[in-house]
Amino acid sequence: MAGVSVPLVPLVNQKTVTKETLLESQQQLELSISEITPLIEQQQEAYQQLIAKLPLKTEKELTFSVPEQFQGKTIYQVGLNSKDKIVALTFDDGPWPKTTNEVLYILKKHNIKATFFVLGTNVKNYSGRLKQIVEHGHAIGNHSWSHPYSYQNPSAAALEIDRTEDLLYKISGVKTSLFRPPGGFLNNGLAAYARKTN
Repeated sequence: MAGVSVPLVPLVNQKTVTKETLLESQQQLELSISEITPLIEQQQEAYQQLIAKLPLKTEKELTFSVPEQFQGKTIYQVGLNSKDKIVALTFDDGPWPKTTNEVLYILKKHNIKATFFVLGTNVKNYSGRLKQIVEHGHAIGNHSWSHPYSYQNPSAAALEIDRTEDLLYKISGVKTSLFRPPGGFLNNGLAAYARKTN
């Protein structure tokens, strides 16, 4: 019968884990968290004060609609024939669990509408946030399923766009004709497929 013998080397500076040492570690962690919380609250308060200093605008100055000549078009560069200053506020790559809530709060506070170009993978993971976006009256657009930059053959492009489109409709009841290609790449197959479907 063969055997193996392993020398035992005493461990230096090793603590035995006991209930007391675990409780001590937990108390230190709770103390660290309690020290950080006021700093976070101060940061949020400072941000709110900064927002409050922004000049108040009338509703007319804050509301806008997409000019008809741009609806359903692939826009490369635009010269506006208007004296009005027009801004389209958009957010890409969400929805995110925390950031989307913060953005929705600020938009609601200032009565501003925006367009959220969402990723299918994030909609799948944070479907409640998509519902909130729609409930707040914002537009949603398709930003693909997985945000690919590389060339997508027609079947891969269809999967990226259609899979996202189907999930958007299933969760929110909204069918969107808006599509923004990831990274603004218009020649990787996604924009071409999106044009065919609109």
